[in-house]
Amino acid sequence: MLFRSAITLVTPHEEPRRAPAKSARADMLEGLRYAVTDPVARTMLLLGMVPAFLLIPSLSALMPVFAVQVFKTGPEGLGLLLSSVGAGGVLGGIASVWTARIDRIGVTQLTAVLTFAGALVGFALSTSMPMAMAFLFIAGIAEMVNMSSNHTALQMSAPQALRGRVASLLPMFPAMMALGGLSTGLCADFLGPSHAVVALSVLGAMIAIVAWLRSSALRGLRLSKLVGTPH
Repeated sequence: MLFRSAITLVTPHEEPRRAPAKSARADMLEGLRYAVTDPVARTMLLLGMVPAFLLIPSLSALMPVFAVQVFKTGPEGLGLLLSSVGAGGVLGGIASVWTARIDRIGVTQLTAVLTFAGALVGFALSTSMPMAMAFLFIAGIAEMVNMSSNHTALQMSAPQALRGRVASLLPMFPAMMALGGLSTGLCADFLGPSHAVVALSVLGAMIAIVAWLRSSALRGLRLSKLVGTPH
């Protein structure tokens, strides 16, 4: 949870406004309504779903398959592969505190997603365990930086009174990972694990690039404007 430190560092603290009590469902629907209609929040929601649905399942659902079928190893090899992701995630959590200070948070988000996808392609095409572990280490870093920058921009794009409601949407991302695990497994059955990871990673990178090219809000996104603009 180190990425939460980055969000804390850039979130201004204000006295919360008192509002009439609402149900959790109403609060979540209000947050979703804002996220769908606001250009920045909508793009951040999309870029948050891309790794959750297309990229992260390759690190979870298919890792045992790679250990056994691709690298011909057992539990020890699987542990090394997963540990590489975890080690990268720890470093990524530390790095996310630094990247939270970068004003062009849209560029940070795009770079993290493309690095994540590229590292997974490198992993899928690796011919040895050390090479695979190196790419997984990079993927772990990129995953954490991606998560940090995405959650920061998603919450900071909302008015102060709606940030809690927008934050209630974050549990959707683990749900997308579960659905992504199913689709990733089906894709691996048809294409094989390596080709499936390459195809899903390229698709995720293409979606991120298209979002960047089509969204002027994402290209012009500045953290200083999000923090400094009263809502």
